[in-house]
Amino acid sequence: MTDDTVHALYGQLSSQTIVIPSGEMSKTRAMKECIEDRLFTWGFGRDDGLIALGGGLITDLTGFVAATFCRGIKHVNVPTTLMGMVDAAIGGKCGVNTPHGKNTIGAFKQPEKVVIDTHFLDTLPHKEWLNGFAEVIKYAFIADPTLLENQNQLELIKRCIAIKKEVVENDPEECGYRRILNFGHTVGHAIEHVSGYRITHGAAIAMGMAVEGKLSGIDLTPTLLKYGYSLECPYQADEIIDAMKLDKKGRDGNPRFVMLQKIGEVRSFDGEYCCEIDLNLIREALGEITACHSL
Repeated sequence: MTDDTVHALYGQLSSQTIVIPSGEMSKTRAMKECIEDRLFTWGFGRDDGLIALGGGLITDLTGFVAATFCRGIKHVNVPTTLMGMVDAAIGGKCGVNTPHGKNTIGAFKQPEKVVIDTHFLDTLPHKEWLNGFAEVIKYAFIADPTLLENQNQLELIKRCIAIKKEVVENDPEECGYRRILNFGHTVGHAIEHVSGYRITHGAAIAMGMAVEGKLSGIDLTPTLLKYGYSLECPYQADEIIDAMKLDKKGRDGNPRFVMLQKIGEVRSFDGEYCCEIDLNLIREALGEITACHSL
């Protein structure tokens, strides 16, 4: 399984290669059905497996197919983007988008193996590097304030993986502690959805972290601006709030947010690791962030 961008760079890798269009618009239930039909045409069964070669779109979609095809087959993730290497390919969350929101249908399905080769990053456009680096910054905000001091690419990726591995092993199916990995994502996923995925995941998560940092009483905007993220969101606060209502951390239709105690530490809220916030405070924070000057 790969997308047309990776396929153009690396060519036909197997006689059984499925190539899908790159971009979030391919991450749908309809695309999953097309892939499954192709596998049935090839005679795939429970003793076969899938290799996901690509970014977060590919690892998410491949994992979801593997989770349900013949009630579950094996798969291996080979991420080719920074986003995939530090986040999407690790941890076993997989799924697709729907008209109702980002990643609203999916499963937990751990890959048999994750193979990371940083040479893939040699062909990664700067925009896609920024897309993934937002997740690196997130790890610094929630777990390790010294992370961004590491200038060695491989060691930086290893440290991000170690943080996510420790969190996932403590809470594989996101019943509590794993929610810390969603810092910035309640707002960020809503912005992605409202934009029709024209705003990339990393750019939206950067905006989300700025807003959720503000709600935590911590100004994260200088760090995010330093690394080149624009925090100017072109959408109305009420549009974004409406899109948050189906966030998977929500309760009774009310979105909940991961809050920082300080940079490097997330608030527990009695093991829930998220809380509800007054909608007026959310509107205020969204307004303050989008009024910031971007680089």
